[in-house]
Amino acid sequence: MLAALALIALGGPTTVELIPTDDVWVYSHASDPMKDPYLRVWGAEGKDVAKDVNEVQDFSYSYLRFDLTTLPKGKITGATLTLTHLGHPGFDEAYSKLNPIKARPLPIDFREKTWDFSKIDQIMPEPGDKTAFGSGYAENIPTDDKEFKITVDLLKGPNDFRKYVESGASSASKSIDFALTASLDVEEMGQSCIYKIYSKDCENPAKRPVLKLTVEP
Repeated sequence: MLAALALIALGGPTTVELIPTDDVWVYSHASDPMKDPYLRVWGAEGKDVAKDVNEVQDFSYSYLRFDLTTLPKGKITGATLTLTHLGHPGFDEAYSKLNPIKARPLPIDFREKTWDFSKIDQIMPEPGDKTAFGSGYAENIPTDDKEFKITVDLLKGPNDFRKYVESGASSASKSIDFALTASLDVEEMGQSCIYKIYSKDCENPAKRPVLKLTVEP
């Protein structure tokens, strides 16, 4: 009984679920990000990030921004990003596992209202395996064309997401921004072989991206 009371007094873990304040489909022919209900991700030639701006036309990224003002202080013990993918994708589970969605840091903040593809040379995800916070893939694709979830474990590493959140929470903007990338090869596999997920602007709130952070006091 005393042990239970001690746990209550100390407080248990708190889980916060955040919807993006901003998100954009980063592609040269992308539509208006203020109205687009979808985000899209693919790569080229086995890579998920272009080596420079000269290659970026062949890639598609999605950028997300989250406000951390409601995040309590403490140690982050859980961090996942859950995405809702449209049904009937142009890939199977095995191909998705080989070419997962990766979450990567961005060098500077972005804003949806002022986003323009010409800014890609300033705001590009960092390449390399060591810069990814984590990855996720389609583990169970329904056969009846229904939508499905993809979960990215942001603590999987190798990059330190805890440190990234701590830095964002203490910054002037009190937010974090990161990119979603993937090496799905449209040129090789066809135009349907892309990750197409719902954005924050879709009508159904249950389908929007959700960043879930668990914090221990």
